[in-house]
Order: sequence, then structure tokens, then C-alpha cells
Amino acid sequence: MTKAVYHQTSAGFAATASAFVVESLGLIMPWLMVMAALIVGDLIAGVTKAIKLGEKVRFSRAVRDTLAKSCTYFAWVVMVCWVQVASGGETPYAEWACMIVVFIEAASIISNILKWHGYKLDFGRLVAIVLAKKLDGDAHEFEGVVKPDRKPRAPRTVEERRRRRRVDEPAMHGGRGDDGAAMDGCDTDTEEGEEL
Repeated sequence: MTKAVYHQTSAGFAATASAFVVESLGLIMPWLMVMAALIVGDLIAGVTKAIKLGEKVRFSRAVRDTLAKSCTYFAWVVMVCWVQVASGGETPYAEWACMIVVFIEAASIISNILKWHGYKLDFGRLVAIVLAKKLDGDAHEFEGVVKPDRKPRAPRTVEERRRRRRVDEPAMHGGRGDDGAAMDGCDTDTEEGEEL
């Protein structure tokens, strides 16, 4: 008898929970597709930026970071969806949460694209201007939102990287000079007769 009650209760709970999840995800399915597309776009823009700036790219780390970010976003949006469904669904919390994620990912893509062109996006200034306009304040034009990066990094070509490696190798391997001869081991930082 107790087993029958347990199984009926479990089956009823599972049916209710699955209906709750299906209703929650039904609210945001189009937004989840947009979020997934933007997350993949951010991965592509980030890898492209790193390649163009001559940074070391580890594809496994990029994918791992992207998957971790996706899981965090998904968990957060689903939690907000459940709150919306549990509260009666009158306020569109789920759509707001999805729009926040879409804004974050779109800003990251724009930032990556600007970075490889030598510019930097000032998010603080952008948010201040948008809030000032939204609150009918006296907002200045969008000056200073996009500004040159402090250290513009010119993209290095494969040829430049090879040339740099050839110059750096003698100092790193075996202590040989430019002509291939072994260094004599003397201290070149001190002048003759100078005490250490």
C-alpha cells in the first residue's frame, strides 16, 4: 500500500514538474536560440580578435569558457523563468533576463571587433548616456564612448612571429650569440675595473 502511494505521488510530482518546465521553456525558446547564436558569435569574434592581435589561442580553453558561460546564462534564465511562471506570469521577467544576456553578449562581440581595430568601448560612459536619455536628463552626445585603445596593437603576421622567434631563440637556447658562437660567460653589465 505504501509503495502504491509513493509511486502515485512520485508520478504526479513528475508530471507536474515536467509541465512546469515545459511551460517555462516555452516562454523563452526564441530567446534561447538568439542567446545561443550570440554566444557562438562571441566565441568566433574572441578567437578572431586573439589571432589578429597575435595572442596565443587555445581552442579547448575558448570552448570550455564558452560552455561554462552558456551554462551560467541558461541556469540564470531558467531560474528567472520559473519565478515568472510561479508568480503567475504577469510580469515578463524571463524576457528581461534574456535581453540582459543578449545585451552582454552583443557588447562583448562589439568590444572584440573594436579591439582588433585598435579601439576600446567605454561601457560605463555608454550606460550613463543611455540612462540620462531614458530619464530625460541633459545627456551629451555619444562622444567618448568609443575611443582609441591606449596601446594600439598592430596585428602581427606569421612572418613577423617567425622573425621574432629567430631573434629570441639564441638568447633562450644554449647561450649562443648571433653568429652562433658560444658566449664566454663574462658579465656584460659591469665595466672593467668596476666593483660589484
